[in-house]
This record gives sequence, structure tokens and C-alpha cells, in this order.
Amino acid sequence: MKELLKSKTIILFIVIVLGVTFLSTDYNVRLEEENSILDENYISMNLK
Repeated sequence: MKELLKSKTIILFIVIVLGVTFLSTDYNVRLEEENSILDENYISMNLK
């Protein structure tokens, strides 16, 4: 019984870590995209 609980805990831990990693990388990608859009707007404003 304890072995089953242990393996479920380990699986749960892995899932949480993967979920957090996925969400944080997704968030970082979105931030980078927004920054590049802001940079492009800034550059085009300076060129005018």
C-alpha cells in the first residue's frame, strides 16, 4: 500500500514540475513576443 502511495506522490510531483515549467516557458515566450512588438513600435516611431 505504501509503495503505491509513494509512486503516486512521485508521479504527482513530476506532473506539477512539468506543468510549472511549461507554464513559465509559455509565459516567457509571450513576454518576449510582446517586447519585440514594443521594440518594433518604438523603432518605427523613431524613424518617422
